[in-house]
Amino acid sequence: MKRYCVTAINRLTGEQQIISPPCSRENADAIRARLVKTKPGKRPYTNPLTVEYPKQLNLFTKTLDV
Repeated sequence: MKRYCVTAINRLTGEQQIISPPCSRENADAIRARLVKTKPGKRPYTNPLTVEYPKQLNLFTKTLDV
């Protein structure tokens, strides 16, 4: 079973980060929709995307180790 997560760009650092736990596609889309409903000026993250959960993840920074 594939797991999905929501990633977005952090406004402070400008880095792409995972902002949700691994979950089903439907749950990830619901989390993304909830984030998009927030006014753009109040969001801590920009450009939220639903993507497949990565196989290699740095547990300390929650960024991909490519």
